[in-house]
Amino acid sequence: MIKNNLSRDRIGKYTRDGTWLGLTLPSLVDRAAETFPNKIFMTDSKRKVTYKEFDLITRRLALGLNRMGVKKGDLVGIQLPDRIEYFAMVVAAARIGALYVPFNHQFREGDLVPLLEFCKPILMTIPLEFRNFDYLPLYRDLRSRFSWLKYILVSDGVSKEDEDGIVSIERMMETPLEKEYPDGYLEKLIPDPNDLCFILLTSGTTDIPKGVMHTHNTWICGCLNQWAQLAIRPDDVLLNLYPMFGTSAQVHMTAILFHRASVVTMDRFRGEDALKLVEKEQVTIIGGVAAHLIDMLNAPNFNKYDLGSLRVVYSVGGPVTSALARQVEERMKCRISLLWGSSEATGHTQTLLTDPDAIRLGTVGRPVPYMEVKAIDGEGREVPPGKAGELVVRGPNNFVGYYNNPKLNQETIDKDGWFRTGDMGIFDRKGNLTIAGRVKDMILRGGENIYCREIEELLAKHPKVKDIAIVGAPDERLGEIVCACVIAKPGEIVTFKEIISFLKGRIEIHKIPERVEVMDAFPMTDAKKIIKAKLREIVNNKIIKEKRLA
Repeated sequence: MIKNNLSRDRIGKYTRDGTWLGLTLPSLVDRAAETFPNKIFMTDSKRKVTYKEFDLITRRLALGLNRMGVKKGDLVGIQLPDRIEYFAMVVAAARIGALYVPFNHQFREGDLVPLLEFCKPILMTIPLEFRNFDYLPLYRDLRSRFSWLKYILVSDGVSKEDEDGIVSIERMMETPLEKEYPDGYLEKLIPDPNDLCFILLTSGTTDIPKGVMHTHNTWICGCLNQWAQLAIRPDDVLLNLYPMFGTSAQVHMTAILFHRASVVTMDRFRGEDALKLVEKEQVTIIGGVAAHLIDMLNAPNFNKYDLGSLRVVYSVGGPVTSALARQVEERMKCRISLLWGSSEATGHTQTLLTDPDAIRLGTVGRPVPYMEVKAIDGEGREVPPGKAGELVVRGPNNFVGYYNNPKLNQETIDKDGWFRTGDMGIFDRKGNLTIAGRVKDMILRGGENIYCREIEELLAKHPKVKDIAIVGAPDERLGEIVCACVIAKPGEIVTFKEIISFLKGRIEIHKIPERVEVMDAFPMTDAKKIIKAKLREIVNNKIIKEKRLA
């Protein structure tokens, strides 16, 4: 049994007041399949499925997992691109009480090994090949090294009859296993709404990974509370641009299920292709980060596409400038809703479609229903409007702790249930929030977290580098980019090209610096620690000066 901090008092409180609905992911699928069996639920790059077809797929996968020996509480990893079988596996695992764990489909051995060792999934779900990478040889090797990794499910087929423990997802989805089991068999395995549903992994660089645990109740509640702000209807069609391994995409899929709407996904994002999908699928809602929106607006043939079906653009996971938000509304002829949230508590605050321009385009709004949010100082006291403070949140959306990490739980969740988000923010007198930055040393590039220490440790090995510090630099399109601040060894000259060449092949592409600043010295404390806040300020001021001179 996995330990979590869900208490009887919390269960009683949110059950009595009706904020927890007592639903599970499988029950959402069952309800939708019963009421709208022939309605298209999901469209990916290869095909479409109705709610009835999706329901059947998840049941067959669940029975297949059950037959293989996967049981309640087991961890099931998924490392697939954004396709129908990804979310089908999420629901299938939930049908038998197993826990879904996401893995970035770009992760290779160096990223995977520490995460696999941390959570020890009994099963991993992978593509046979994606973006010119062959996953199966890597996983055959990993499976031979890790005794607890018993099964590999492969999408897009296995070249021969299933090997021992290596099974084709397609074959499992096409096999009518339901005929071999009595009616109601799976219903006996469905978890309680207060059972764990997900463990959302975020990788760290100086400590063990963070595994964010949610129950069905905490998760579904959080998804519905933010999507209620969008006035979603069953005839809505969402174009989800977020990767499914991220929290935002799973929030979207859950909300779409609850409202019996439809969703369109892309396994390879291109701005113009997204515009084509809006027109072709009559998309009414787009969900994505600033980089997605900028690429769509900058598509060479933007004016060629009919975006008349679009009514809302929804963005969470990184800053969207007011200028970009305004441009989205003016050129796409829709409303934009900006949200601030986290894996730990899904949605915290959100702008309403009816908010005045200054609020809708320049803040992240007010707390979503039932959530409490406040900004505190270093002593834990709430700061007044207009002053920056660390943001803490409490409510039915809050997670139930970090997997296998009591120390982190103690550091981030107080005795009254407030979660320290690590973000800094400023409330105005009407309760609208503006995000000011982050307490933690982390870069958010295009919706993906980048931790500085990993890059610093690599560049510290560069033969010409004396000292290195990685900071985030502001960028309109991506929110932030990686900036490498370098002090060269005496007599050496370090160039941007040398830094990039050194890192290529050693680290994921999105973590490679897009700016290099060569310096004589870093701002330091008396204890000889680099003052990252001051360093970021220096870089930011230089960027502002460059723009003025451009």
